[in-house]
Amino acid sequence: LVAKLANEDLTAYGKQRTTALLKDCDEILYRYYTIAQGALDLTLQGVGGITAAHTAQSLSVAVTLSTNLPTETFIKTLVSNALIQGSPTAGWWSRQSLDTSFKFANEVRQGLAQGETNTQIIARIVGKSGNPGIMDISKRNAAALVQSSVQAVANASRLETFRKNSDVITALQQLSTLDSHTSLTCISYSGMKWTGDGKPLDGALPFNGGPPRHWNCRSVLVPITKLSAFMPKGTRASEGGQVPSSTTFAEWLERRTPAQQDEQLGVGRAQM
Repeated sequence: LVAKLANEDLTAYGKQRTTALLKDCDEILYRYYTIAQGALDLTLQGVGGITAAHTAQSLSVAVTLSTNLPTETFIKTLVSNALIQGSPTAGWWSRQSLDTSFKFANEVRQGLAQGETNTQIIARIVGKSGNPGIMDISKRNAAALVQSSVQAVANASRLETFRKNSDVITALQQLSTLDSHTSLTCISYSGMKWTGDGKPLDGALPFNGGPPRHWNCRSVLVPITKLSAFMPKGTRASEGGQVPSSTTFAEWLERRTPAQQDEQLGVGRAQM
């Protein structure tokens, strides 16, 4: 894109030439977003298969029985159907491509309207002197989409494996990361339990498909098996170090300083 903008004197461009330039740039953006989506789809198929196999292996160790895996066809379908906030990943890639094209065109037109040089217009696109350009924002958005897509496929694959082995699983529980970056949504859902088909247990919030519950969500579902009560209790990671695996988010928050509680929850929520 930079090469495309740098090739000619943009200040001499009229409306027709500007439109043609932006059309060429749209095609460049579409091509690269398509490549990115295709590469991620291949990776996600591997993520789905590996997650299902690991989940089944963990279950077989926990219950000392053979376990069932989702079919290969299901894993392939899962990649195209995995949802992030209600929309499939392919839809999000398309939105990002269109959003980047829209912002790119706006920056070029604004630069031309103000009589800026090629260098100044390019700086609008790529950023300059610590000021992020639209490509920096697009890169962050793409990174968030990749991470959220991986989480969506991994959790959906894990959930399907749980359902394939419902005869040994009594409930599903959300495990939210114990650190200061966890969202208020996942703090609220931390430790809640549901049946295998998503019915709330013990007053839990609605399942709503399970994690990921938002962009960059790191929460996961874990199974409670018929033998869980007899399994040795381990530990889990937290921002302050290892804690007992049964630690709730509320218990972990109580160990934080008042200032840390205020920063994570907001003063009013922390007081409540």
